[in-house]
Amino acid sequence: MGRVGPRSLAGRLLAVLLVPMIGLQLFAFREVRRQREAADSAADVSAQVSLVQDTGLLTAPLFVERTATDRNLTAFIEQVESTSPTTLEQSAATGELAAIEARTAQFLSALTAA
Repeated sequence: MGRVGPRSLAGRLLAVLLVPMIGLQLFAFREVRRQREAADSAADVSAQVSLVQDTGLLTAPLFVERTATDRNLTAFIEQVESTSPTTLEQSAATGELAAIEARTAQFLSALTAA
């Protein structure tokens, strides 16, 4: 009758096969997890690079728009400051003051929206 247990040939062969197989499975699991983390990190980097590219495409036009708005607002403020109170009263009678107030509101809403 053959021996059974860790001293038998079958037990030794089983140990010789199972121990490396279990070790390789643990190594493969760690490697797959590491590769998955690397892929997730690469996806995050790709999304961030895409965001930076989109921001770069918008920066120049927004700067041009901001510069134009600043110039218009500066010119408008100088125009309002240069008008005397009597001129404002006269322009109120013609409705220019309401138009100036409307433009001011548009400028301020555009600035707060940006």
